[in-house]
Amino acid sequence: MINKTIFLFILLIAVVSSFAENQQNNVAKYNQPGMSDMMQEDDFFSKDDTSKAQYVVKELDLGFVFNSFKIEDYGSRISCMAPFYESITFPNESKFWAIRPLYSYSYNAKNDRTIRDILWPLVSDKIFNNQRMTRILLYYNLDYDTTDYKSDYAASVFPLLFWGRNRQGNPYFAAVPFGGTIDNFLGSDEAEFILFPLYSKYRTGKMTSTNFLWPIFNYTSGPGVERYRVWPLYGRNINEDIWAKHFVLWPIWTDVTYHLEGAKGYSFILFPLYGQTRTQNQSTTWVFPPLFRFSFSEPQTMIYCPWPFFQYMKGDWNKLYFWPIWGTKEYAGVRRDFYLWPLMSRRYTQRPTMIQSSFQFIPFFYYENRMEVERKITSVFNEETKDISKLDYSKYPVINSESMSKYVKIWPVFSYRRLDDNYSVRVLDLWPGRSWPALERNYSPFWTVYSHYKLDNVHSDTLLWGLWRYRSIEDYKSASIFPLYNQVRDTDSFRWNFLYGLFGYNREKETKHVKLLYLIKFPFGEQKEQNNK
Repeated sequence: MINKTIFLFILLIAVVSSFAENQQNNVAKYNQPGMSDMMQEDDFFSKDDTSKAQYVVKELDLGFVFNSFKIEDYGSRISCMAPFYESITFPNESKFWAIRPLYSYSYNAKNDRTIRDILWPLVSDKIFNNQRMTRILLYYNLDYDTTDYKSDYAASVFPLLFWGRNRQGNPYFAAVPFGGTIDNFLGSDEAEFILFPLYSKYRTGKMTSTNFLWPIFNYTSGPGVERYRVWPLYGRNINEDIWAKHFVLWPIWTDVTYHLEGAKGYSFILFPLYGQTRTQNQSTTWVFPPLFRFSFSEPQTMIYCPWPFFQYMKGDWNKLYFWPIWGTKEYAGVRRDFYLWPLMSRRYTQRPTMIQSSFQFIPFFYYENRMEVERKITSVFNEETKDISKLDYSKYPVINSESMSKYVKIWPVFSYRRLDDNYSVRVLDLWPGRSWPALERNYSPFWTVYSHYKLDNVHSDTLLWGLWRYRSIEDYKSASIFPLYNQVRDTDSFRWNFLYGLFGYNREKETKHVKLLYLIKFPFGEQKEQNNK
């Protein structure tokens, strides 16, 4: 028994010594562009302009149990019991580490953004531009300036409690439905209520709106504005010099008179039978609204016959729907199409220096491509170029284009993403549609059985969280099948080991030896001849 214990102890020391030797040997120097920083939280790499410098690579690979891959002075990636623990550092001081699924931390030095997740989606904490957003279940807290402890903030336990401090430094508190005051609530500057919906009051700019038994009784006043209603019996909305609106037994009767110069006229709807609009710039007729609509004006023609099955628009907006079979809509350089709604859709966006296209077949396929473009100016730039929404891109055809990023997913099998010259491949990818950044940080590695990424000159392949792994960096190449076999090759050396040194081979320039039982080495070649001398 004692002999077995001594033997196992000696064997353990030999194995550990072999691991340490492998780590010391797995060092290579080479010249190449360095690791890049994270530009976006949903992209773990991005292209960075770095000058060539000498790199030192250190690697210790124990499969999914432990893996350390370091590029000295530039970055590192460490995992332990993958995918549960992972740590990544980048040359510009960006960092990421996670104990999945309990906790993850990411810091993007490029835009000074910090994100922490605890058992996401239960707890999240984000700091960006000196603002901090914290969420714990239904508790929310937004600090508008983390550098000033007296700054305004807003907190809530939605939808029951709301409290905070406004920009004037005054505190507020509200408990729903009992009463209180809330700042910046539902589009208003300030809201106050008592036993909601019994009484509530909203202030937006110079306008004040008072409600009793909301939404039944309301009175709103402000510069040039007067509104009141006893819903659904009668309501009136007067906006001085613009319109006068009324309803009686809403939604049965609604009408409006327009006073704006160039658009003077009237409109009414007797729901659900008939309606019409007659103004200086528009003529509209409804039959059984909203099913049939015929609108004609100088900038826009619109026909529903019947809605939503056939829709046609021509003018600033262009639209043709045969819903749910097929449809297309275009406005301000953005075109959206659908096929067999809601299963398939396509989006094509044009901007002066960018084109972005996407297509999805829910939930099986998603594609997105973003291109940087150069356009030929075929007409003189004029006032229309100042408003992107009115820019006619047919006058400025593309003469050069370069794909800046691409994303492809075939659910649940495969995903591919590329940013500039860097890219990653993942198998499997179980989340339908484009993955959320929080899922990437906390859960995606659990179902990723194979991954490949290219980061500058670094290529890495991982199968079953490190059971098989391959990496290459110019002349440096390493491969392993845990725990059976591993090898490393670089410019001046080549080594391989079976069971981490039970049997192995090592060549350093002209020096060669064979390893046996972790500690015994047999030199041969030039070194053997020197030893004989």
